[in-house]
Amino acid sequence: IIGILMVWLTPHWTNKVVTFVQEKPLPSLGWGLLTVAAIFMGVVVILFAMVLLAIALGALTFSGLASTVITSGLFIIFGLGLLFAFTVAFFAKIVVGTAVGRFIFNLFNSKLANNGYLSMSLGVLLIVILVAIPYIGPLISLIVSLLGFGAFWQEGRKGWRQRLAWHTDEPIPDVKMEPT
Repeated sequence: IIGILMVWLTPHWTNKVVTFVQEKPLPSLGWGLLTVAAIFMGVVVILFAMVLLAIALGALTFSGLASTVITSGLFIIFGLGLLFAFTVAFFAKIVVGTAVGRFIFNLFNSKLANNGYLSMSLGVLLIVILVAIPYIGPLISLIVSLLGFGAFWQEGRKGWRQRLAWHTDEPIPDVKMEPT
């Protein structure tokens, strides 16, 4: 259901992320590994900063503020954990599954490769089956998650660069306004 909603509500974005998985699988895998490492490092940094700030505030007799810092830090960590869990459990598998489904449909020169719903369904079904295999299933799940994380990172970085570099050399047209 989440995959259907993702393909339906954000088809352009989903297609761009799937394209990263298809065209750049090794960079996606590498960036996925770095992204996961950065998330874990971020949690450690947040915990460290939270504890230090709470100790400092407690020493200055601001115990109420110290508890607010701890509560806020725990909420941030919880939010990061929830986002991480959803990405691992759903989003990464949907994106990689869609890429796998397209690849399989393209092997048979099928026009169904362009259908996001069918490509996603076939690919996610195959990933679910492969992940259920004992011993190699967890490795496949890890690879799928890293590929998905890397593709999300690459698309996010590319989109951010485009937003930052957006400009035009064309002059802004004069707008004539009439009094009302």
